[in-house]
Formats: sequence, structure tokens, C-alpha cells
Amino acid sequence: MKTKISISSKKRVTVLILNLIVYSLAATFAVNPVKAENGPILSPELRHVFCPFFVDNNISHNIGSFQYGFSDQPFMAGYMTTDYLSGDPGEDRATAVRVTVSFKGTDNSVIQDGNALAAGIAIQGPSSSGSFLPPVSPYIDYGYTMLLVVDNQYDWPYIEGAVWSVYEWGLDNMWPAEQPVVYLEAHFSWEFPYVLKMDSEVTLIIKWNSNPEVLSFSAIIDDYPEYPIQALIPYEIQHPYFMLGTAERYHLLIGELGGTAKFFLFPGAWSIENIGQVGWHSYLSCPSFKKNDTSSWENITFAYSVNGTASWLDNSVMWGGACYDNVGADYTYQHVHFYPTSDGTTLEPDTLLWAPSTCAMKTKNDGYFYVPNVATGLLKIEMLFDNQNVVGDQTGGTSPYGSIAAYPDGKVNILDCMLVSNKFGLKEDGSGWDYMADVVPDRKINILDGMAVSRNFGKSGTYITDLAGVAVTFNTGQTVSPDSDGFVTIPQGATSFNVTRYGTLIGAMVIFW
Repeated sequence: MKTKISISSKKRVTVLILNLIVYSLAATFAVNPVKAENGPILSPELRHVFCPFFVDNNISHNIGSFQYGFSDQPFMAGYMTTDYLSGDPGEDRATAVRVTVSFKGTDNSVIQDGNALAAGIAIQGPSSSGSFLPPVSPYIDYGYTMLLVVDNQYDWPYIEGAVWSVYEWGLDNMWPAEQPVVYLEAHFSWEFPYVLKMDSEVTLIIKWNSNPEVLSFSAIIDDYPEYPIQALIPYEIQHPYFMLGTAERYHLLIGELGGTAKFFLFPGAWSIENIGQVGWHSYLSCPSFKKNDTSSWENITFAYSVNGTASWLDNSVMWGGACYDNVGADYTYQHVHFYPTSDGTTLEPDTLLWAPSTCAMKTKNDGYFYVPNVATGLLKIEMLFDNQNVVGDQTGGTSPYGSIAAYPDGKVNILDCMLVSNKFGLKEDGSGWDYMADVVPDRKINILDGMAVSRNFGKSGTYITDLAGVAVTFNTGQTVSPDSDGFVTIPQGATSFNVTRYGTLIGAMVIFW
């Protein structure tokens, strides 16, 4: 089913008129619920509306409070940057975005009547509209949401999608003399009873398709195939891409406004009101995107936390609008678990959730490693090997990590010899040092490393990616099993460790964060 995303009248309107327009839009886009036999149900109705929020002349205005009687909606999320905040983060563009969400372990009976918990995608896309010069035209951005939602009505979650047009400087570009205006342009809800469950892992996907140009929403539930949910035909001023990264908030006439617009957010806790301090969990993993003119997914490499008080989708409008108090998070690379805290603590804004890996090591097949002398608190078991023939296979493969160049290819050849010879004589912390060249782990690259490579020159082998039975034992005494993605937290004070599989020492490649 395809629905026209239209732009509302540019005539200046009051909040009351805006309220009426939103309801008329709901009718405009209304279609009868569509249900296949024992299949999913698509409906134009929204059980809950998760709204943009704006601030004008230091007075807060929640669009939802006029339309639906909501208070400021508590909001907690991660967001993408293109670098560390202390570095030089910028912006980029994508034609598709996705994130995997789960509410496993949630007791939905703790959610109040009329309330809900939502998690998923909130992202901005620009338009070609906007000029301060005659003929004046309003600056319009678009906010897109795709959320997994749970309330106390049913024992399973469902999916909501919405498109908002955001007139960030008002209908006549007179901000701050006039308010920003937000219109709900299109929306849908989708459920799949008995397939989409509370403990399901659901990958939410929004993407721009070409030939014809269509904005599509789809989902992957657990091991099921990708389900197409909704397709929308855009208005001609909508640019067929999403913004990535961040940009400083700025007004052409006023100058810097403070803070940053955060284009790609992945909310983990978004509600109509605070649910409370028990009973719910929200898991987000692997937020990723496809850049313009590419076909492959890229993982977000820098992610920070944000709450509703700074969740700017553009220069004047935010998502949510309030901090989700008493919400904490556990996080490792590409994974965040949001949950209510029992002690009343709240995740601080701009907490670094993850960053690119710092280095990698692949040593001999005896499983011994030292902890690199870099800022690291986390390691990942990337792959294992019990085959002596691949000792010295240090490079030649395609690295999935932008910060790590050397990656094994299953063959010991001239590329591996060159890696070690080019680093020969270096010691750890020296200029040009590469941990992947330290095959015999002693914090220096010498004849021992060269011999380890030359001994297997011309040989090849395969690697083990099944981490069943794997454990990491540190010199501080702790033995830790990796999580399902291979991650292990490095204990404070640990300087070395061994990798075993079912109690036997085994070779490994290890990535450090």
C-alpha cells in the first residue's frame, strides 16, 4: 500500500487549527486494517503517538500536549557521531538505516494504562524547501520514526511508523517571533500476534528505494524473512536520504544557538510518562546505515547517550522533550541495554557508549596475550585457530574494522612477511608500532616474529568462529566466558591473559576497545 506524503498549507495557523489538521491527516491516510490469514495486521491507527517537541522563547511546547493530552514525553537514546565529541564530528548521508530491538525480560503489566514503552529509530531527513530571501519559503525538515512499542493491552509488542514535517523557523521563517510548527504527515501501526513476541529480536529498517522513488518500512523478526510493512510516495521537495552524524545548531541571522542537532538516534526508552523503577528492559544492537550510492551496511562506530532535553532533530525541534529519569544502561560495542535503576541514578548525557576498536592482536596457537598499553577495557574474541599452519597469518584479509588495517586471510605469504619486516626493531609505544606484527607476544618485533612467519610460509588453514566453550583467564585470577558476541570486560589491573576452549589453550585473534 502506498500513501502520499503531502505538505500541509504554508498559511500561518494557530495551535488549535494545527490540532484539527492533524486529525484530518489521520483520516486522509486512513485505510482499513489489512490482515492476511494468520498473518500480520497493518492499520492506520496509532495506539500511542511519540511526538517531536519544540522550545520557543524559552517556553516549552509539546505538540502532543495540545493534540492528545500528553505531558513532556520522557526520552533516552543513543546517537551517532562521526568522531569522538572531543575530535571533529561532522555529518553524512544515508539511504537506509536499521537497528535491532528487543524487550526481552519485560513485564508489561507494570506499564500504566495509556502509557507505553517504545524503542527503535528516530532520524531526520532534509528537504529542498527554505529561503529567507524573497520569495520567502519555510525551512522544512522531516522526522522519521520506526519504533517497537509495548503497552499493557496485549502480551506482545507491535511496530509504529510516522513521518513528521518540521517547519523549524515557523511557517514564515520568523522564529523566535513565531513558533516552529510540526505536522504529522503519515503514520501506521503493524502487529504480528504470536510471531512478534516480547522476547523477539526485531530489526527495524527504513530505506529509500529508487525506480520508483519510495520510502519503505520493513522488519526482520528473529529468524523470519524480512517483512515489507509500508511504502510511502514522497512529496517532490523531500530529499531521498537521511542525515547522519551531528551539526552545530545555528540560525543564519542569530548565529550559534548552542548544542548540536543529532540526526540518527536510536531511542531505547521513550514513553508518554515515566513507567517507574521496575519491570522493563530495552535492548538495542547493531544500529547501522547504507551511505548514498553504496549497497553494504556500515555499523555506527561512535555512539553517545542523549536524553529528551538535548535530542535536537534540527535547530529548533527535539524528540521527546524530557529526560527519562531513573534510567541506566549497560553497553558494549554495538549493544545497549536500557533499564530502570533501583537506586534512582540516571544515565548521564553524552556518555560514550562505544567507539572504534583501538588495536588487534593475533599470536601463536598457545592462546597467550598481554594487555596492550592503550586505553582499553574491553576485548572481543574475533576468531580461534588450533591449526599450527596459520601461525603468522597476520594480514591480507579484508578488515571489518576501519581502525584496524591488518586482518588474516587464511594464508601465510609475502604480505605477512612484509608486515613483520616493515615493523622490525620496533617496541611497544614506538612510532609505527602494530600489535598484529608481534606474533610472539613480548612487546617488541624481532627475529622471533620473523621466524614464526617464515616457518609457515606458503601454508594455509581455516579459523573457528564458534565460541562455545571459550574462556578467558586473566593474570589477576578471573576466568570469564565471552558474551554471545565474543566480548569480555578486562579486569582492572590485568596485564595478560590466556584463551582456552573446553579447557585447552587455543590460538585466537583478539580485538581491543
